[in-house]
Amino acid sequence: MDAAMKTAMESVTHDPEMYVRHHEGLVRWMECVLQAAGINQACVKLSAQETHVPPLYHSSTVILVVMPDPAVPEFPGEMVSSTSFNLAAAIQSVARKMIKRIVARFWNAKFKESIFRLIPRAISVKEDRWAAIAAIATAPNQERGRDPHLLHCTGSYLFDVDNLMVDLEIENSRLHLGQDANARRILDLEAEVKGWSIAYAKANEAALRANQEIYSTRMMLREEVARRAEAEEKLADAQGDLETADY
Repeated sequence: MDAAMKTAMESVTHDPEMYVRHHEGLVRWMECVLQAAGINQACVKLSAQETHVPPLYHSSTVILVVMPDPAVPEFPGEMVSSTSFNLAAAIQSVARKMIKRIVARFWNAKFKESIFRLIPRAISVKEDRWAAIAAIATAPNQERGRDPHLLHCTGSYLFDVDNLMVDLEIENSRLHLGQDANARRILDLEAEVKGWSIAYAKANEAALRANQEIYSTRMMLREEVARRAEAEEKLADAQGDLETADY
């Protein structure tokens, strides 16, 4: 495990109350798988972070960590995450992802011949992807029971359904990222439009004041011209009276 991953796992704070509230479904299955792998339940940490862009977007991102267990030195720890509008759905999703990783990591040693052998598992980075997929798909054929065909059908069906779930989770993650970005962009645009509106209102107010000042100046100029014309007329009359008086 690299230092960055170790730091990220250690930084997750466990929320025991949330864990108890959602202790059902795949969370219980995860505990069974961890017990089968010999990993202490105390190594589990569950945390959630909400993303809220009111009133447009709200989601919960859940992080599930299984810390390294000294009793299982070959296990370096695992961390998975999931985002959903529904907190319970996100918790079930991370539990499912963790189950797949634990089963994959301890497949040969713990799970290949166990009651968990039909659970779809992840593919290790050390495995040949296509060889592993082929082996997973045909594994139920090797079962020796009263109805091997039923077991094969069940295993293959679960495998295909799990692949569909993986694709849907990837799509869901991309949709959440896009919706979060869009919600934030909408808020930015609204703030920008509001800024433009305020600037327009100020500019319009300034233009109105300027027009009023121009109108007032024009009226004053007209009055001044009228007074000047009146004064010139009176001056002309006075000059005429003076000239008449001289004679």
